[in-house]
Amino acid sequence: MIDPMSQVQRARDGALAANLMEYRTSAGAILIAGGGHVRKDRAVPRLVATRLPRRSLVVVAMREVTVGSDDPRSYVPTGPDGAPVYDFVLFTPRLDDADPCAAFTRTSGHG
Repeated sequence: MIDPMSQVQRARDGALAANLMEYRTSAGAILIAGGGHVRKDRAVPRLVATRLPRRSLVVVAMREVTVGSDDPRSYVPTGPDGAPVYDFVLFTPRLDDADPCAAFTRTSGHG
């Protein structure tokens, strides 16, 4: 199952990179995508940097903070070369994991 999913991820990275490069302007372009698609070591930024080496790229990741994990470095993976895969990280609070439908199930008497 991992191999087909990896192929889908790479295909999506290629499509995102192609669209980003096609629609860029002199002012630049912005891609909003998941953390796996914006990794500098293997995803869209790497593809863009390979095809447009003179363009500058900045990668910003949004990472959800885990209670008890206070070291910012633990939220930034590193690539094979040991470099961080994101340039900047915006930390967001953890969302509630509660099932939003659970309250309706209890009050309606169903379930």
